[in-house]
Amino acid sequence: MNAVIDTEKLVKRPSNKEVSRAGEIIRTSTDDQKVFEAISVLDNWRSLHSTPLNAMRKYVMGVLKRKKFSAIIGQRLKRMPSIITKIKRFEGMSASRMQDIGGIRIILDSISDVYAVHTAITNSKTKHEFIVPPKDYIKEPKKDGYRSLHQVFIYHNEKHLEYDGMRIEVQLRTKLQHSWATAVETLGAINNASYKTGEGGEEEKRFFKLASALLALKEGQNVAAEFIDTPKQELIKELMTLDKKLNIISSISGISVSSEKISKYIAKGCKYFVLELTITEGNKGQLTLTSFHLEDDARLFYKAKEDATRSLGNKSVLMITSENIKNIKKAYPNYFLDTQYFVKELRKIIESKIS
Repeated sequence: MNAVIDTEKLVKRPSNKEVSRAGEIIRTSTDDQKVFEAISVLDNWRSLHSTPLNAMRKYVMGVLKRKKFSAIIGQRLKRMPSIITKIKRFEGMSASRMQDIGGIRIILDSISDVYAVHTAITNSKTKHEFIVPPKDYIKEPKKDGYRSLHQVFIYHNEKHLEYDGMRIEVQLRTKLQHSWATAVETLGAINNASYKTGEGGEEEKRFFKLASALLALKEGQNVAAEFIDTPKQELIKELMTLDKKLNIISSISGISVSSEKISKYIAKGCKYFVLELTITEGNKGQLTLTSFHLEDDARLFYKAKEDATRSLGNKSVLMITSENIKNIKKAYPNYFLDTQYFVKELRKIIESKIS
């Protein structure tokens, strides 16, 4: 796929003041034209993160290779609906200071690997700064049960100042932690509710809090503050009661998207992908994956898709960078509605109580 690229538009960097102002307009304005123009400013700002994001991915992968760590790597630019939701959700959030517009995800086998890799990427020689302390949601899980280690890097480039100072977030998590986050997003896709931003029913959110606590105990890690004094058997009992009422485990395990046919249509040598997930009637998932050789082409296509689907609650669009389809499915299983690992591990925990 080819497109005419307006490189000047893509490279010109809006000032921090312009970006912050755009965020304020999105948060407060009811003027559709002003909001549209503000979103365009933020889209330009987001696009500029591609260069530092690619550079940080290269740095991280180099460290992993030298230290001989086995990991699944994912890379993405934050979805515009997610950017807008975050701006509206947090009143003091300045769009120019948002730290996760460009994100790299590292999925590892164990807790020890998470901390070892974090030490390696922050101790290796680099011109980029890392913000300390990192946000350790493993030692101190979020109230909703989210667990992961977040490290923000400040990218530096003396030759190209339009990228200098941009922030890239690296998320490090275990496969078990990743499976929980995937299950949350999958149920959100089914119910058209972003549970991770506070939407959705209280009982569904309670279910995932309990599940997170049980998985944390399985890994020998801290649970969210409200469960510190709750015995494991009581956590299991409450989770089973909620699941009997809500049927969450069956719901998320009964929906999936096959990637077998998709992989046949990926052009050789492509590493930029736009994923479009549609939830159809009967909770069936339909995934369209479009591949590109050139990042600029992928970015323009991504923006067009976002604009076209912004008001459609049953659609979700994401642009990512990956070497192959298998890595995409492992790093972003929520787009394939793949919750098998989460369901398997949760059922083991439930069965341990029953037996």
